[in-house]
Amino acid sequence: MAALIPLQNDSQRAMLVLAAVFTILATCAVGLRLWARRTFQQCLQWSDGWIVANLVILVAYWILNVFVIVAGGEGQHKYQRHSPMTTQETIRCRGIQTLEVVFAAAAYCLKFSTLSLLDELFCTTPKAKIVLRTLVYLTIVGGTATVAGSVALNFPADRWCDPAVSIPPHEYHNNIVNHVFNYVTNMALDFAIFLVPIWQLYHLRMGSRKKMGIMLTFGLGFLCFTSAKDDID
Repeated sequence: MAALIPLQNDSQRAMLVLAAVFTILATCAVGLRLWARRTFQQCLQWSDGWIVANLVILVAYWILNVFVIVAGGEGQHKYQRHSPMTTQETIRCRGIQTLEVVFAAAAYCLKFSTLSLLDELFCTTPKAKIVLRTLVYLTIVGGTATVAGSVALNFPADRWCDPAVSIPPHEYHNNIVNHVFNYVTNMALDFAIFLVPIWQLYHLRMGSRKKMGIMLTFGLGFLCFTSAKDDID
């Protein structure tokens, strides 16, 4: 393992630990989501595929994170370009471009999974249905925009990874704007989807253990994505 992933210092070891921790948190969130379905004595539906897809994508994200970023070492910004680039630097650069899109897709899947759970818990009144429908539309628009923006700005990867390719200054500006837009959009949606319903969850009429399990589903979802995003910027 040490030969495959050269952990040269404490910072790289910390990154590897973070990868393991967030993968475990994501797995727990999936387990709690499916456990909540069982608590309500309901069969699995197609909407449950969103959270399973999220787990698969997020685990893939952390695997890439460890192999691409940790193995790349410190002192290398992802837009640092010089000629000639080593094979490892080129792989790392292309890998980080892929990470941006993978992360956006994982966040998209988790948001839809959480919305499907909110539909089952709260949509008993016309007002609640309007609120949920609004969140769904906002998630579709915001999620599609973040994924499309990530694809447009990060691919083809050689635009960023080949020192021979000249990048106009406005391309760097557009990439910064894309990062800010993605971060603000995802934070706003995460707050609305994961944190606001916790107050309503607290007032659900069910056992405290069941209630706590469902509340943890939302808390872990928010924690995973707001904390992990900074590691690839």
